Amino acid sequence: MKPIRLSRVGKSIDQLKLSLSNRHADERPVDRAAKKVATMLNRAQTGHLKFIQASVGKQVRFIMVQENLYLQSDNKYTNLVTANGKAFIRTSITELEADLNPDQFWRVHRFTIVNIRAVDNVVREEGEKMTVRLRGKVEKLEVSGAHQTQFKWM
Repeated sequence: MKPIRLSRVGKSIDQLKLSLSNRHADERPVDRAAKKVATMLNRAQTGHLKFIQASVGKQVRFIMVQENLYLQSDNKYTNLVTANGKAFIRTSITELEADLNPDQFWRVHRFTIVNIRAVDNVVREEGEKMTVRLRGKVEKLEVSGAHQTQFKWM
């Protein structure tokens, strides 16, 4: 065991205090409590998310979960794509997947979860490749080999 130096312990405590004070510097305790209550109410009935608080520029929007066409991972963030545009949240796609209704949201790739109600068609392309096309959207979403079994009925 290394010897403890009081100067280093004091420095570590100061850094921790600074980190904690900066963490919620712009947020009042009432706002933090309101967020917690909103989160609890959001999951109260079904156990699945009903809305997601997401950043759009300098705004925070409340996006109803069923409005999401798909969700795509981007490092530690998740991009939410709706018919009206994009937003992002600081939650990993894996954490988010646990709170989504699995009957409505299917993982099609390790980076992508799609709202099955927004799917227009699934195309089997050359080789083993498969893509999802959404209603009203131009982009195609790749379906990984591991997740193609969900579309076996095709």
